[in-house]
Amino acid sequence: MSTALIPLPTLFSKPERDQLRISPLGTRLAWRARDPSGVLNLWVQNAPFHGPKVSTPQQVSFEKDRDACLFFFFSEDDATLLYIREPAQGMELYHLYAISLSAGPPFLARDLICDPKMTCGIGFVGGVQLWTQPDKPRTVLLATGKGSLFWDISRLDIDSRALSLVEQNPLSSWQGKAFFALASLWTFVVSRLTWGYIVPTAPRAPIQWFPDQNFCFRGRLEASLANLAATWSVRTAQGWRALQTVPFQQLNMHLIGATGGSGLARMDFSPNGQHVDVHSCVGSDTTSYIRFEVDTGVQTAVLANSASSDITAFINDPQTGTPQAVVYNCEKPEIHCLNHSIVADVEFLQGQLKGLALSIVSRTRADGQWIVFGQGDSGQALCGDSPSAYFLYTRAPGTPSLQRIACPYPQLAGHQLGSMQAVHVPARDGEDLLCYLSLPPGGATNLPLVLYPHGGPQARDYWGYDAVCQLLCSRGMAVLQVNYRGSTGLGTRFMALGMEGACAAAMQEDITDATLWAIEKGIADASRVAIMGASFGGYCTLMGMTAERPLYRCGVGIVAVSSVGAANPSRKAFRGPP
Repeated sequence: MSTALIPLPTLFSKPERDQLRISPLGTRLAWRARDPSGVLNLWVQNAPFHGPKVSTPQQVSFEKDRDACLFFFFSEDDATLLYIREPAQGMELYHLYAISLSAGPPFLARDLICDPKMTCGIGFVGGVQLWTQPDKPRTVLLATGKGSLFWDISRLDIDSRALSLVEQNPLSSWQGKAFFALASLWTFVVSRLTWGYIVPTAPRAPIQWFPDQNFCFRGRLEASLANLAATWSVRTAQGWRALQTVPFQQLNMHLIGATGGSGLARMDFSPNGQHVDVHSCVGSDTTSYIRFEVDTGVQTAVLANSASSDITAFINDPQTGTPQAVVYNCEKPEIHCLNHSIVADVEFLQGQLKGLALSIVSRTRADGQWIVFGQGDSGQALCGDSPSAYFLYTRAPGTPSLQRIACPYPQLAGHQLGSMQAVHVPARDGEDLLCYLSLPPGGATNLPLVLYPHGGPQARDYWGYDAVCQLLCSRGMAVLQVNYRGSTGLGTRFMALGMEGACAAAMQEDITDATLWAIEKGIADASRVAIMGASFGGYCTLMGMTAERPLYRCGVGIVAVSSVGAANPSRKAFRGPP
């Protein structure tokens, strides 16, 4: 095991392979792979994927200036690879592209969105809104619009590029926008003039749609501007019925997402359509998965909830889309099965991949093969001495098998990496702060320490391999990452605490308290403490250097927000003091 300094390109190069997916029929694998210039392009491999007759992978996209895509998937007949990409870098509009795989090379990408001003699939809030149907393999259902918030739902023909409207958003026309604005203003004025004694029903517009198992769109997440609230609604014979309404200030950001396509709000309908299961933030501090009767709107069961973590992922049946398990992530990810359908599979994988955080990435429609991602904090023997790997899991009855098929960072094998552990730090007011402490190989006490606060602030740090932490550890430094109040994933109350006070004072105090804790425990040498962060973490760095000058010997602010009110005065992107 090499103890030499790890070169920067070794740590910070893009993954050699990532985002491995298996096709619905199990005939193909696809992934993104780094070419010599550093661009991630798409590759496909036909079955078999391992063994003496393994097939040769083929490159199918040939981008030169930037990575091929953010997100990709197969058509239901395995014949086409589809992916989301900006037509031009920085447009913040997304189009769906298709690469036909059945004819073989040359592989050509086609833009399936004819209107250059249209965007699809990924918006400002919510999750990725794209659906495929096994009985209609040459079409895709997707969110479309001229903006990235108030979506229509359309059906797109992969072969002809024909786009047909399935559900129309009231705000997709100028008449709808005008009515919504006037009705919202009327509601606001009446409620204020009557001191709240008369409150007309506020108009709501959908910002995310949810289909039932027949791909009829019977659920939606709606926004109201008059009372600044989000509502989960279901379609009944009498029209749209509100199930739950949450004021924006009480809305858990994990549900709508801090970045486009990352939201985890969802509504899942039972096969008979009588029940709907909702990922909600009502009724408990952390998010819950709750069952309602569609006709009455009555809550009948809480299917999943953890006191320590929001639900951070769902593991779905590949045939019905119904969740079979949820994932909690306090210190490390934990899979919690909702029924017995995959309990044996999860137990087998956990037994085979001990010490790794598991993610089930994709599954064949028949559910005979899974792609599983395992991640550690440092080199793992199971991952070829690199921190992470993709595995092919075959669900043969009585004789399941697991083969490693790719490592994102094989160049890290042979290098001695630092270790990361979850620690809990008490803040000055008694609040518990989940932090991650990374230690250099062989070091545990009296170390130079770098505080590394995350950006956002509505984001969080996770356990696992981190290139920046390993850069510092390989140079003999310890790294402390603080999930200060305001971080997401740990409940609505903890997130809201960070919004209190001026200039994010409580967040900064949490970072200071974590620093003092590391010094008190003998981990850090008080004379060799630095702070570094990017974006809002950069703001925390500048605040730390200003307000806690004796504590930090130096600081590195990366794209730091330094003057929020003047961040972009020409476009008024930010207003007022921090």
